[in-house]
Amino acid sequence: MVITGWTIRVFPFVISLAILGNIVVASESEEEAYNLTDVEEKYLQGLALRNAGKFRDACDMFEVAAKADYAKAQLEIGNCYRTGRGREKNPERALFWYRQAAKQGDRHGKFMLGIAYLMAPDLEKDRCKGFELLKDAWEGNHVDAGFYLSVAYIKGICVHKDYKKALEYMNKSATKGSLYSQVLLYKAYQKGLWGLHEDNKEAEHWAKTAKSNIRYSNKNGEITESVLKWLDELLGEIQLSQ
Repeated sequence: MVITGWTIRVFPFVISLAILGNIVVASESEEEAYNLTDVEEKYLQGLALRNAGKFRDACDMFEVAAKADYAKAQLEIGNCYRTGRGREKNPERALFWYRQAAKQGDRHGKFMLGIAYLMAPDLEKDRCKGFELLKDAWEGNHVDAGFYLSVAYIKGICVHKDYKKALEYMNKSATKGSLYSQVLLYKAYQKGLWGLHEDNKEAEHWAKTAKSNIRYSNKNGEITESVLKWLDELLGEIQLSQ
């Protein structure tokens, strides 16, 4: 089976996962500096190598730790195979490792696997599995999962179309910091979508909030062009209409 059509949809999350992952590792490494297992050390070495631009070596470390059932490393080696940084692109291998991380309850693994199942054209039979995985990720406090749940309710993927429910997820995830939900709310208020009235004040609020979202901003505080392009493509796929 050849899996296509989901690389563009999910690539920004590599940015967020890398940022969040580094923050978590920094705090954990201080607390566990004298009690790291060999597997954890391989994972941390992988992060350091990736930060140094040595992607192949980083993926080697991640894969060693992943094969020892370390969930964070399973997520990262999945990213290696998905993005082609340090490994030849292989969507099937990426999905394999995301499944392994998800099985261990890793919220990021559930999130990545959930997106693939929910959105990839070649995985249509797994749409409802994707929805449930994203619900689990959301309940595990993965803010961007709320965005994809709102998309599911807008498009009626595995659920009946429910704009009220979609807006509920959209608002909650946007408030928690999801850039994608912030942009979606901006569009919704700007165009009066999904039962909302056109409201320039609310549209401006969410536009400003999105622009100040530091997770996807460059050094000048502006959202990077690559993320803006991705959002335009995704919003086009959602089909912003009633």
